[in-house]
Amino acid sequence: MIANPAYKGEWVHPEIDNPDYADDSSLYSFDSFGGIGLDIWQVKSGTVFDNFLITDEFETAEKQFEEVKKRREGERKVKEERDKAEAEKRAAEMPKEVPPAAEAEHEDHDDHSGHDHEHEDL
Repeated sequence: MIANPAYKGEWVHPEIDNPDYADDSSLYSFDSFGGIGLDIWQVKSGTVFDNFLITDEFETAEKQFEEVKKRREGERKVKEERDKAEAEKRAAEMPKEVPPAAEAEHEDHDDHSGHDHEHEDL
Protein backbone atom coordinates (compact mmCIF):
# COMPACT_ATOMS: atom_id res chain seq x y z
CA MET A 1 0.00 0.00 0.00
CA ILE A 2 1.21 3.47 -0.83
CA ALA A 3 0.40 6.33 1.48
CA ASN A 4 -1.72 9.08 -0.07
CA PRO A 5 -0.97 12.42 1.57
CA ALA A 6 -3.92 14.06 -0.28
CA TYR A 7 -6.47 11.56 1.15
CA LYS A 8 -9.32 13.43 2.82
CA GLY A 9 -11.45 10.43 3.85
CA GLU A 10 -14.37 8.64 2.19
CA TRP A 11 -16.05 10.74 -0.49
CA VAL A 12 -19.53 11.89 0.41
CA HIS A 13 -21.95 12.91 -2.31
CA PRO A 14 -22.87 16.57 -1.84
CA GLU A 15 -26.62 17.17 -1.67
CA ILE A 16 -27.80 20.29 -3.42
CA ASP A 17 -31.35 21.57 -3.12
CA ASN A 18 -33.36 21.64 -6.36
CA PRO A 19 -35.40 24.86 -6.40
CA ASP A 20 -37.66 23.46 -9.17
CA TYR A 21 -38.70 20.37 -7.18
CA ALA A 22 -42.35 20.09 -6.21
CA ASP A 23 -43.86 17.03 -4.49
CA ASP A 24 -46.65 15.46 -6.57
CA SER A 25 -48.67 12.78 -4.74
CA SER A 26 -50.58 11.84 -7.93
CA LEU A 27 -47.49 11.44 -10.09
CA TYR A 28 -48.27 7.72 -10.72
CA SER A 29 -51.96 8.30 -11.48
CA PHE A 30 -53.11 8.01 -15.11
CA ASP A 31 -56.58 7.87 -16.61
CA SER A 32 -55.51 5.12 -18.98
CA PHE A 33 -52.48 2.92 -19.49
CA GLY A 34 -51.39 2.11 -23.02
CA GLY A 35 -49.01 -0.64 -22.01
CA ILE A 36 -47.01 -2.26 -19.27
CA GLY A 37 -43.40 -3.37 -19.28
CA LEU A 38 -41.89 -6.23 -17.32
CA ASP A 39 -38.31 -7.29 -16.94
CA ILE A 40 -38.45 -10.98 -16.07
CA TRP A 41 -35.66 -13.52 -16.03
CA GLN A 42 -37.00 -17.03 -16.45
CA VAL A 43 -35.33 -20.40 -16.62
CA LYS A 44 -37.99 -22.11 -18.72
CA SER A 45 -39.32 -20.45 -21.87
CA GLY A 46 -42.95 -20.48 -22.86
CA THR A 47 -44.34 -18.72 -19.81
CA VAL A 48 -47.31 -16.50 -20.63
CA PHE A 49 -48.27 -13.46 -18.58
CA ASP A 50 -51.67 -11.87 -18.95
CA ASN A 51 -54.50 -10.26 -17.01
CA PHE A 52 -52.57 -7.44 -15.38
CA LEU A 53 -54.57 -5.23 -13.08
CA ILE A 54 -53.32 -1.85 -11.96
CA THR A 55 -55.41 -0.37 -9.18
CA ASP A 56 -55.14 1.23 -5.79
CA GLU A 57 -58.50 -0.15 -4.65
CA PHE A 58 -58.23 -3.38 -2.65
CA GLU A 59 -61.87 -4.33 -3.25
CA THR A 60 -61.42 -4.08 -7.03
CA ALA A 61 -58.32 -6.26 -6.87
CA GLU A 62 -60.06 -8.83 -4.67
CA LYS A 63 -63.08 -9.01 -7.02
CA GLN A 64 -60.85 -9.47 -10.07
CA PHE A 65 -58.86 -12.15 -8.24
CA GLU A 66 -62.01 -14.17 -7.51
CA GLU A 67 -63.11 -13.94 -11.17
CA VAL A 68 -59.69 -15.02 -12.43
CA LYS A 69 -59.60 -17.85 -9.88
CA LYS A 70 -62.97 -19.21 -11.11
CA ARG A 71 -61.83 -19.01 -14.74
CA ARG A 72 -58.55 -20.77 -13.96
CA GLU A 73 -60.39 -23.61 -12.19
CA GLY A 74 -62.60 -24.06 -15.25
CA GLU A 75 -59.59 -24.02 -17.56
CA ARG A 76 -57.80 -26.56 -15.33
CA LYS A 77 -60.78 -28.95 -15.49
CA VAL A 78 -60.97 -28.67 -19.28
CA LYS A 79 -57.21 -29.32 -19.57
CA GLU A 80 -57.40 -32.36 -17.28
CA GLU A 81 -60.28 -33.81 -19.34
CA ARG A 82 -58.41 -33.15 -22.60
CA ASP A 83 -55.19 -34.71 -21.23
CA LYS A 84 -57.11 -37.77 -20.02
CA ALA A 85 -58.82 -38.22 -23.41
CA GLU A 86 -55.49 -37.89 -25.24
CA ALA A 87 -53.83 -40.42 -22.90
CA GLU A 88 -56.69 -42.89 -23.47
CA LYS A 89 -56.43 -42.39 -27.23
CA ARG A 90 -52.65 -43.02 -27.16
CA ALA A 91 -53.16 -46.12 -25.00
CA ALA A 92 -55.76 -47.47 -27.45
CA GLU A 93 -53.46 -46.86 -30.43
CA MET A 94 -50.42 -48.55 -28.88
CA PRO A 95 -49.84 -52.18 -29.88
CA LYS A 96 -50.41 -54.66 -27.12
CA GLU A 97 -47.23 -55.90 -25.50
CA VAL A 98 -46.39 -59.51 -26.14
CA PRO A 99 -45.20 -61.33 -23.00
CA PRO A 100 -41.54 -62.46 -23.31
CA ALA A 101 -42.41 -66.21 -23.26
CA ALA A 102 -45.04 -65.79 -25.97
CA GLU A 103 -42.61 -63.64 -27.95
CA ALA A 104 -40.00 -66.42 -27.99
CA GLU A 105 -42.65 -68.95 -29.03
CA HIS A 106 -43.83 -66.52 -31.73
CA GLU A 107 -40.28 -66.19 -33.10
CA ASP A 108 -39.90 -69.97 -33.13
CA HIS A 109 -43.08 -70.30 -35.20
CA ASP A 110 -41.89 -67.62 -37.57
CA ASP A 111 -38.69 -69.56 -38.30
CA HIS A 112 -40.70 -72.55 -39.51
CA SER A 113 -43.71 -70.74 -40.92
CA GLY A 114 -45.08 -73.87 -42.52
CA HIS A 115 -42.01 -74.55 -44.67
CA ASP A 116 -40.04 -77.73 -44.46
CA HIS A 117 -36.48 -77.10 -43.47
CA GLU A 118 -33.83 -79.66 -43.87
CA HIS A 119 -31.79 -80.24 -40.75
CA GLU A 120 -28.34 -81.63 -41.00
CA ASP A 121 -27.23 -84.03 -38.37
CA LEU A 122 -23.74 -83.34 -37.25
